[in-house]
Amino acid sequence: MKQLLFSWVIICCSSIGLLAQQSPVNWTWKATHLQGDEYQITFKAKISDGWYTYSQFIGDDGPVPTSINYDSDNQTLVGKSKETTSKPAYKVEGFDKMFDMEIIKYKHDLTLQQTIKVKDGAKNVTGYMTYMTCDNEQCRPPTDVEFDFVPNDLVKKAAAADATTDQANAPPTNNSTETTTDVSESTEELVAVTDVPAAEDEETPTEGVNNENPVNWIVTFNKINELEFDMVATATIADGWYVYSQTLESEDGPIATYVAINEGIEVTSDVESMSKPEYKVEGFDKMFDMNITKYKHDFTITKRLKLTKDIETIKGFLEYMTCDDEQCRPPTAVEFEHNISGVALLPPTKGTVDGDQFNPVRPTLQATNLAPVGNCKGTTGDALKGNNQVASMSLWAIFLAGFGGGLIALLTPCVFPMIPMTVSLFSKGKDKTKAEGIKNALIFGGSIIVIYVALGLLITAAFGTDALNQFSTHWLTNVIFFLLFTIFAISFFGYFDIRLPSSWANKANSASMKGGLIGSFFGAFSIALVSFSCTGPIIGTLIVQSINSGFGGPAVGMFGFSVALALPFTLFAAFPSWLQSLPSSGSWMTSMKVVLGFVELALGLKFLSVADLTEGWKILPYEAFIALWGVIFIAMGLYLFGIILFPHDAKGAKISNGRKVFGGVSFVFAAYIFSGFMSNTHNTFITPNLLSGLAPPVCHSYIKPCDCPATLSECFKDYDEALAYAKTVNKPILIDFTGHGCVNCRRMEDQVWTKPEINDLIRNEYVLVSLYVDDRKPLDKVLVGPDGRKIRNVGNKWALFEEVNFKKQSQPYYALINTKEEVLNTPKAYTPDVAEYKAFLECGIEQYKKSMAK
Repeated sequence: MKQLLFSWVIICCSSIGLLAQQSPVNWTWKATHLQGDEYQITFKAKISDGWYTYSQFIGDDGPVPTSINYDSDNQTLVGKSKETTSKPAYKVEGFDKMFDMEIIKYKHDLTLQQTIKVKDGAKNVTGYMTYMTCDNEQCRPPTDVEFDFVPNDLVKKAAAADATTDQANAPPTNNSTETTTDVSESTEELVAVTDVPAAEDEETPTEGVNNENPVNWIVTFNKINELEFDMVATATIADGWYVYSQTLESEDGPIATYVAINEGIEVTSDVESMSKPEYKVEGFDKMFDMNITKYKHDFTITKRLKLTKDIETIKGFLEYMTCDDEQCRPPTAVEFEHNISGVALLPPTKGTVDGDQFNPVRPTLQATNLAPVGNCKGTTGDALKGNNQVASMSLWAIFLAGFGGGLIALLTPCVFPMIPMTVSLFSKGKDKTKAEGIKNALIFGGSIIVIYVALGLLITAAFGTDALNQFSTHWLTNVIFFLLFTIFAISFFGYFDIRLPSSWANKANSASMKGGLIGSFFGAFSIALVSFSCTGPIIGTLIVQSINSGFGGPAVGMFGFSVALALPFTLFAAFPSWLQSLPSSGSWMTSMKVVLGFVELALGLKFLSVADLTEGWKILPYEAFIALWGVIFIAMGLYLFGIILFPHDAKGAKISNGRKVFGGVSFVFAAYIFSGFMSNTHNTFITPNLLSGLAPPVCHSYIKPCDCPATLSECFKDYDEALAYAKTVNKPILIDFTGHGCVNCRRMEDQVWTKPEINDLIRNEYVLVSLYVDDRKPLDKVLVGPDGRKIRNVGNKWALFEEVNFKKQSQPYYALINTKEEVLNTPKAYTPDVAEYKAFLECGIEQYKKSMAK
């Protein structure tokens, strides 16, 4: 179990930063009609060399099994899902060292097939396939591949393909692709919907498209006569991307472009064209291992449509897939609808069949974000500056936390006794001079720093800033960390030790005997390995806390930790006579280790709280958290007074005065924690200052629940609702981008917003809207963003809103806007200075009055 949980941490830490890189697994999917109401969904994976994807049929204690999941209820499964590979050697079975269990996994390729029975052929079948991929050193987070199809459309597609096979390459009749029609005889519709504008500094290789939205379709209709129309669908394709022909030699490759049209229409000709011959690419494609016809830059499909019955509208959808040389986007549908009487209909929204689209773009917010409408004593300017200052302060805090952790590690029984033993290594030999001893001591201390900073740099390199928030607030990650901290605590209590393989330490110790630079380095490495039983939980705690501080946090934390750890080894090795001043080893070190166990137990509750808040489980409300913390520190006091014993404690042993003093401090701190049950005039609990950011919000309570943070009586959690209300009361809006798992958000609410001068301004002068970017509450409907990403929960929605309009993915982040959706002054990040935050709010009020008077 210990190895499993440790593996999970390594997996999480090594994979998050890789989210922005190209995926080593490329999936395609298709749905086909078998017979009657039976259909088959097929997923095919091309897996890069050295990477693996896991079977559906493995246990839950290791990697995430591949699985096919359904959002709709329009299907029943026929038998189990089948998984196959092109060669028997590509299926790998046996013991996996990374997960310490028997595993079935696949390399190079994998095919999944599931047969289903459909209840209603006119309704969608939707869902997603989840998979995980690893190589021999790291794993990527579980990833979803969406699928969505209408069964009846597959039947029509098959029938249409049979009917048009012989004329697929026939020339158009009536010059359908070249006919110019009088304007009065034609209508046009733009079906491609709003795209997210590219950043100002980005180069857009093709007008209207970019790597975020590589294909833009326009569908038009030209009337030829009373019964015939030309449907012209034109794609503008970004540089490096391709769209595939309607006719491919096999279904084993990419998804062919496909146009579905309603009944009562006959397709009499179907022509594919491009503006330049070289834009058509034919031949062998390495990615799909087959011959393919695809188009770059632009691609036009012209279909001559003939009415076979009296209908009023032509409607349907165009489905296409786009890839570059390294990756493919999931198949995407563009819907179209045309009134044949010449009255243009509103173009349907891009997204699901029901038109469930979320368009987060607010052009006015974007335009005024970095150039706000007002200037108050220099507060207007680059909105990025404030966050850089906060990040700098945060890194200093991480360094100091690391340094403190190193000092604590020195006092543990795994490290403290090693100091005189190590110093003796530098004083051996009659021919050694004092200068040589000092030189070796400096090399030894520097090696300790290099070893731990290297660990921090590896973790830093594995993290991408775009994924940190998702990683740190995901419920599974936080539950794993809660379990890890609990295991760390039990280890510190003396029930077992967390040790690295003894062979590692033996090899490092042997290498240290060589002396010189190499010997000193491996001597330091040996110390790091041997002391891991005590330092491992401290390092783990530091890393978990530092990854939430942004890029470089783990490296800075490890630097602080290693400096504190190396300092006494270096000083005592350089000046051995100082050893006489060291206190002797004894039971006090064991007591220190147990105290650390209680601290780990308390800190672990923070991670369970984050999972509880983001998922809305309500298993750890504010009062339960405060009570558990109080009980933990009471138990610590009882241990220090000898009332509670652990395996390494002797019954009836004498309790030193020092332990009694610290036991009394523990009882006092427990009393301080229980002061969190006091209430303010608004009948909400008051979070103790030292627990601000650790404890859940006071509103997350069974006894005294509330809707708004701090002492505010009114707030909103939906931007559009807040905007509508602000217009009725003629007030500016304070947008609070926040998160349930955001420590600095709670500190702002507990320590800044509760100040009377701040509370009065927010309560009386602003309309507050708190947008939680990590809220996992499912939306009533699955929405689709402009870039095609699925938005399943509230947090997805507001995270995208912040990213698109404010170019931010951090919390807390505060923006003041007027009812015209103009940013009033430079938005602020974490601002613990009350005077500064007050000036920020007052500036917003001043600029609101000026902007609304124009």
